[in-house]
Amino acid sequence: MPKLMKSASKDLTKGPLGKQIIMMTIPMIFGSLGTMIFNLVDTFFIGQLGTKQLAAISFTFPVVMIVMSISIGLGTGATSLISNAIGEKRHDKVKNYTSQSLLLSFLIVIILALAGILTIDPVFKLIGAKGELLKMTKDYMTIWYIGAPVVIIPMIGNSAIRSTGDTKLPSLIMLVSIVINIILDPILIFGMFGLPRLELKGAAIATVIARSFTLVFALWLLYKKLDMITFKLPSLAEVWQNWKSLLRIGLPASATNLVFPISMGVITALIALQGAEAVAAYGVAARLQGFLLVVVMSLGISLGPVTGQNWGAKRYDRTIMAAKFSLRFVVAWGLFVWLIMLFLAKPLAALFNNNPKVISIVALYFTTVAWSFGFRGALRISTTMLNIINKPFDSALLNVFQSIILLIPLAFLGNHFFGLVGIFSALVLSNIIAGSAGYARLMHIMKKKLEESKISTAEV
Repeated sequence: MPKLMKSASKDLTKGPLGKQIIMMTIPMIFGSLGTMIFNLVDTFFIGQLGTKQLAAISFTFPVVMIVMSISIGLGTGATSLISNAIGEKRHDKVKNYTSQSLLLSFLIVIILALAGILTIDPVFKLIGAKGELLKMTKDYMTIWYIGAPVVIIPMIGNSAIRSTGDTKLPSLIMLVSIVINIILDPILIFGMFGLPRLELKGAAIATVIARSFTLVFALWLLYKKLDMITFKLPSLAEVWQNWKSLLRIGLPASATNLVFPISMGVITALIALQGAEAVAAYGVAARLQGFLLVVVMSLGISLGPVTGQNWGAKRYDRTIMAAKFSLRFVVAWGLFVWLIMLFLAKPLAALFNNNPKVISIVALYFTTVAWSFGFRGALRISTTMLNIINKPFDSALLNVFQSIILLIPLAFLGNHFFGLVGIFSALVLSNIIAGSAGYARLMHIMKKKLEESKISTAEV
């Protein structure tokens, strides 16, 4: 019996579903929090170099976000294919999907990295980097592009590992990599222990070294422990078919990851019309919101393997149960967050900025928006599960519907008539409408599939 089927893979098609989802979500929360803390620490060390260095690293964010969005989309596609194959008990397909997902991701990253290196100057000049800032940005991104495969490929590998139902190992891999990065950052940035002061180059090198560990560990697990990688050469027709299946889910998922930053850019521009304090408050609120919603984001990631395995095993009843359980959870979490932020929004905002106007706007944001976080969670559940059950375009349309069709027009109207309260109310309305629509669409598709399977079984 293959190693995967015998021990390492968790059978998510049986047992108490709610407990399985919770036990998978908890490790993901720690991994996600670790990533957030790393980003803050990384920014802190670079900020010690000076304002110019901090500005230079800020120029890299949009480009890095594009590459990371593509990798997240590919990871979503890999999770869907691999977890479905696990549910079908087809270990041969598990090995083929895993191996070919890694290979395709490697080829795509190489192409993106080469294109990135060749276009550093024009791209970052277009974004606004000039003179010394452009040189600093180039120093960082040249190293980042060279190391892109070891940064991106582990994300696909961790998605494959999570497909087996194990979220502890991927989270542990992430946390160890983050610790290595945090240790190396000051050493390489400031030149400690006799090493040269490398500044932004040092930050990039620290990231590449830390992620190299992640790459080695993830590949070792997939090959040695889980037996999910094969070196058997498939036919070109088989490779092409698998790649098409991966891209059919991965490309829409990648595209939708880029939609949210666009809409948030528009919202930021509208808020900027209200003054510098409003922008500062929105920045503080966004950071706090990231921490508050990490539970919802982690739940969404954990739902991938649960949905995939049960869908592959034709346990459509359990996918419906998973959706209902998750909806109840995120709605309860949203209300909990709203209640605590009624009391804690101002003191938490004061940790970031002591300006009374900034603090009051942060409090206004959370008292207005936070109670709709449950609906935002419903949208997250719906889009995740739609991707996994091979409905990527439904998922993409829902994200576009929420971010572009609803949020931006409502925000313009809200700003025109009510200012900040109107913009924040637009966020609430877009969350409620899109979350409700997404969940209704998901349940319609899954219930229809359940009814079809019952009819098919009855006919047999």
